[in-house]
Parts: sequence; structure tokens; C-alpha cells
Amino acid sequence: MSHRNITLEAMRQEVFDAKPGLANIINENRAKSLMAYRYQPNSDRVSGLRKNELLETVRSLATRLFGGVIADTINKQLSEQWYVSTAEHHGPVSHPFVVGGTFVASLMNQRQGRNTAIIFSTSNVSLNNSSFPRGFVFHTPALAEVRLSLQPGKYRQNPVASLPKIKSDAYADLVVQIRKYNSNLGEKFIQWQEKLMEVDTYVEQVSILNELFWRCLPGQENMHLIYLSQEAIVSSLLTKYHLEKNTELHELIFNNSWRLSYKCFFNGLVGAFSDDGRRGTFLFWAIRDGHRFGLSLEGDELVSIDRSYRLRLLPETIATALKNGELLPSMALTFIVLSCYYGLLCGGGFSQVDYLPKIQIAYQAMLNDLGVSIANEKTEIPFLSSDYAFISLQTGDKQVLATGLDLALYGNDETFNRLTSLAETTTVSQALDNLIPKLYTIVGGKKNVFPFINAAMPSCLYV
Repeated sequence: MSHRNITLEAMRQEVFDAKPGLANIINENRAKSLMAYRYQPNSDRVSGLRKNELLETVRSLATRLFGGVIADTINKQLSEQWYVSTAEHHGPVSHPFVVGGTFVASLMNQRQGRNTAIIFSTSNVSLNNSSFPRGFVFHTPALAEVRLSLQPGKYRQNPVASLPKIKSDAYADLVVQIRKYNSNLGEKFIQWQEKLMEVDTYVEQVSILNELFWRCLPGQENMHLIYLSQEAIVSSLLTKYHLEKNTELHELIFNNSWRLSYKCFFNGLVGAFSDDGRRGTFLFWAIRDGHRFGLSLEGDELVSIDRSYRLRLLPETIATALKNGELLPSMALTFIVLSCYYGLLCGGGFSQVDYLPKIQIAYQAMLNDLGVSIANEKTEIPFLSSDYAFISLQTGDKQVLATGLDLALYGNDETFNRLTSLAETTTVSQALDNLIPKLYTIVGGKKNVFPFINAAMPSCLYV
């Protein structure tokens, strides 16, 4: 059957075959509304010492970006819930893949009397990723897609973590485009420019921009959307608490027996590495001239495939490389730190709900192999915090999934109530179905089939 004629049901089945963890979540929760589908917070998953280490690290990063008052609020909420979403890519909050999940998370927190939604986003994503961490996406009143880039195309292969700060002229161009459609929103972007230019990196600018921008969306005026780079958090944790102290994470990096056990149990896992050196990387990615490249283990060194880069695995060399932005924690190491060691419940997207349990199981097997006792051998129940959609725009007979900027441009006094009603009535299965055609192209490496599928679209906001 040509993929152009494939049914929604067939596409869904192919996605579920490739992502059985996702299939389990949908099968178990398909009739639940988005607001009824909830994670189970468990702040007792780790010792007080480990909990305080993570909280102090987050407080330090958040204070520098958002100030002490918001940082204290973040820490109080994190301490009580011990949950964050880790599905999002570190870029302007815009893509339909994340907007719906972020709105639901924000609404849930609002109803609990909280005013923050916390995301540990990944900055280990290329600028040319389909989530468009390069800038904002919106639709004209005729629903033509417009992309507003904050970073030049020459960086498209670089990870977000390595990018320099936005240049003033690129930001000014973005403001001009926004003002064409909504002058008030454009004025707010102008007011933010000075604050954005005070920090040193694109990662920091995105965190500040998302917190300011989210409060421009309907009903979100008093909410703080917190994007913190998960790699920055992990690098800080390693540097402060593990490079010089005898912990599990110290042993993993510097003890050869531990490294060999890691090599045995993590070889081939998504987010880790492959033995032939062609996929992933061993513990860390190396960053050189803004580009990311993989490393393999040779004795007590990390070595690039072309052998042009070598790094001795010593506390002082790792500390210096992390400080200089020369190393970036791999996805496997990031989740070993956040989920396995610090016990944080990590909400994920359609792929994470499959690969994170495998990382947890591999880490437990590694510790068993090394004769290390495990406080809690239960893996967390995967929670789908992103990669579903229930908000759209419509003009005449044409309908598209809405972006974050769409909501800011076209929202009105009724929008928040309409979105709240949708979140309370749209089921998890329905919300995922709106992205199944796109997920089908991702898991199968096929051409985009959106124009050829008559999938049900969500209730919408009219432009």
C-alpha cells in the first residue's frame, strides 16, 4: 500500500509497533481526558542528601536567570512533586508537539494553587531539528506557515548548547514581523530585548524568553514557565558533587571496572553508544568549534572517531572541559543522573517513554553486576508529558495545529475557557491521533503524509 493512501489506523499501528511503551500508555489511558491523565508525584524516591543536592543546583541556576523569588517557588514545587517534564527541546516554546502538553501542565498547576510549570529541556539537540529550536513558528490569518529565525543557518548542524547569544539585528527582525500581526505583542518583545542581551548564551536567552513569552498567552498572565537545560543541570551536579567525591557517578566516570560494566549494559541503547562508534557517544559528547562529535572509550581516555580529540578521564580534566563547554553529557548519562541517581520522575515524549525505562533497567543491571545494593529497583511508570496536540486554528475550511505564537497572536477573552474545556474533554488517544501522521513519518523515515490523511482534527480557535 502506498503511504499516501494509508489509513490513520494503519499509521497508528506502525507507530505503536515501533514504540510499545507509547502503545501501553495509550491503551491504558485512552479514555481519560488530558486533565484526568496525571503523573504520580513521589518526593520520597531519594534520600534527603541527594534531594538537597538537586534542589540547590536548580536554585542556583534559576536564581541567576529568574531571580530569587521565582527560584524559591521552583524549589518548593520541585521538592513537593519531584517531577518535571524532560520531553521538550530547548528552544522558544512554539511547536504544536509541546504547546498542548505545556498548557495542560500549566492548567494542572494553576488548579493546585501553583504558579510555575517546570521543564528540564534538552539543549543537546541540533538547531535544524524539526521542533525548530531556532526560533518561532506561527500562521498568518490565511494559515500560511511563517518561521522567524533567531539564529543564522550556518549553525543549523550545531547543538543548541553550543550556540552564541542572539544578535540584536536578528531579534529586531523578529519584532518587526510580530508587530505586523499584533502590535501590542511586538511592543512586549521590544521591552524584553535589554534583559535578553544581558546573558551570555542562547540557552540562557531561551530560558528567559520562554518565561516572559508564556505569560502573554491567554490565561497564563500569572504563570511562570521554567525552561532549564537538563545538560546544564547535570554538568553542575557532576562538577559540584561527584567529580571529587566517592559516589556512584564518580565511579561510573573514573573507575575502569564501572566503565566496562557500563559498556556492557548500555551498548546499543538509545541515548548511549554503539560499540562500532558510529552511533551515540560514551558518557559525553565533545564540542569543538560549536560542533558535536562522538567519543569512545580507550583505556582511561575518551577519544574521537577520527582520533583528533583525546581527553584523559581525570576529575580535573573533566571539570575543566565541562566548565569550558568542551563536554556535553550524553542523553544516557543525563537520565542516569536525573532519573536513576536522583530519582526524579521525568515526563517524556513519544520516544522517551520507551527508552527511559530501558536506561533505568540497564543501570540497575550494571549496579547488580558490580555488587552495588540498589535502594529502589522499581522503574518509574512512563508518563507522556508532550507529543500530543488538541489546539488548532481554522480559517474557512482550512485547519492547522496551533503554535505558541499563534495563541499569543490570535487569542482573545474566550480562548482560555475554550482551551480549558478542550483539555477536560479531549482524551489522551484523541490528542495523540492529531500527531500520528507526523509520528508515522518520524518512526518510518517516510515523506510527510499530512496532506494525504483525513485524520480527525481537534476543536479549534477561529482566526
